[in-house]
Amino acid sequence: MIIFLSIVHYIVCLVLIVVILLQAGRGHGLTGGAFGGDSTQSIFGTKTTAFMTKVTTASAIGFLITCLMLAIFTSVKSKSLLLDSKRPLTIPTLPQAVEEAAVAETQDASGK
Repeated sequence: MIIFLSIVHYIVCLVLIVVILLQAGRGHGLTGGAFGGDSTQSIFGTKTTAFMTKVTTASAIGFLITCLMLAIFTSVKSKSLLLDSKRPLTIPTLPQAVEEAAVAETQDASGK
């Protein structure tokens, strides 16, 4: 399920990038610079701005939904190391940690 959502998310991201770049803004967008002047109305039709706005809105909503779903599925899938049921949760105190480090050093020194 996560792989499918990732693929959909990548596709939605690419569509969103392309749609944003094709929109005519203050500088007439990418199509205005590529095709010269105000030719977007003649190439893509007269209702281009309304269509691009709807596609941008749909792409943005799809992007947000896939982001949230991926975040939920990955958080449910991951497990915490602290809540592992196979070993008990113990927090070592400083003297215990120092003692364990000293034992490990003596074992390393005697093993060499």
